[in-house]
Formats: sequence, C-alpha cells, structure tokens
Amino acid sequence: MSKQQTMTKKEMVAVKIRRSFLEEVEKKGKLKLVSTCLSGVALKIKSRIKIEFPLKELERFLRLAKKYCRLDFQIKKLAKEQEKLREPIIALVAGHKELRGILSEDDGLSLTVSPRKTITWDIGLLKKSLGKAESVVIQYDLLAHISIPGRLVTAKGLVSEKTLREAIDNALTDLGIGAEDLDKIRFLETKPRIDEEKLAEMIKRGQVKLFKNTKSSVITWTITPEKLK
Repeated sequence: MSKQQTMTKKEMVAVKIRRSFLEEVEKKGKLKLVSTCLSGVALKIKSRIKIEFPLKELERFLRLAKKYCRLDFQIKKLAKEQEKLREPIIALVAGHKELRGILSEDDGLSLTVSPRKTITWDIGLLKKSLGKAESVVIQYDLLAHISIPGRLVTAKGLVSEKTLREAIDNALTDLGIGAEDLDKIRFLETKPRIDEEKLAEMIKRGQVKLFKNTKSSVITWTITPEKLK
C-alpha cells in the first residue's frame, strides 16, 4: 500500500494545500478571489501571483474573521438601536430647562445630556445693521499662510524655510519675490471678530437694531454615558 493511500483525508487535504497553488476563480473589484479546500471559503489576493496557504493557517484565519465580523455586525446593530434613543432623550431633557442627565447607582450608570449653542452671523447684514458703529463691534484678523514651493528661485537665491523665517518680520517683497510669484506662496484670509457683549449692550440701549436673519443659532446635543465604578 502506498504512502498516499495510508494518509487520512485531512492529511491529504493539507498536502494538497502545501503542494499546489490556490486556484483563481473570479475578480472582485481590485482584489481577486481564489478558492480553497473549505466549502464556500475563498481568499482575497491583490495580484495574479498565486499563493500557498496551509490548511492550519486558513482555518485560523477563518476563525478570527468570523469573530471579528460577528462583533462588527453586533456593534453596528447596537449603534442603530442607540441612535433611535437620541431623539426621545434630547426631547425629554430639552423640555426641562435645568435638567442635564440622570444617575442610577443600582444600575451602575450615569448619563449626561448637554446642549451647545453655535451662533452664525451674516456679516453683510450685520455691517448694514451697525452702520457707522461697525468699527465698535467688528474687528478683523488678517490670517496669512505661507507655503514653500520646491524650486522657487528669486534674484536673491532659492527661497527656503530658513530665509522665510529670517525675513518673517520683513515684507515678502524684501526677498525679491515678484508679483507673479507672490500669489504662489501667499494666502490671505480676513476673519471678522464680533464683540457680542458690546453688540448686546448696544441692542439693549436701542442704539442698534439687527436686520432679519443677521443672527442665526443652532443647538447641538451631546449625550455622554458613563459606567459607575
């Protein structure tokens, strides 16, 4: 009786995996699927080069993948269920001005529900509302971002991080950068700062009346669960 005839079925499968390459069966996107000795199980590979994959490693890979996917599916399902609870919790807390959460020692949990108000200003309408008082309420920050192109050469040589650092307190034109190159490294943004406290005071005194839609606000809620020790 030959050695092959005396092998168990599992040993023969293992030998087959070790000696032969896995067969490519179909493409799936940029990856390709190759069949294995396990029914309904395929490996994903990134190239046409065939690979050897021992049965022991294949079985371990499958166990790990099943456990990982099972947990992932459970997490996503629970996340959907949790999301459904947000609206009724927020509605309940929002209906009571001073309420911000709940704590239960017996259940070992604490839940904090916090609102955050974000105010957005229409600068054009605000300027129109303020008129000559604009400078009292609105200040402007000029934000400059300077990047260093790979090969920007001027009459004074290659512009590097070192030369820019040395010249940061001087005008960029002192580096010899022409107008056509200046826009390549300079990005300016004007950001208004609104003195909301001063504005509120002026509105209260009747000195300013805001146009409709000058100010809008959005409230976002944060729900924070904690496990009590």
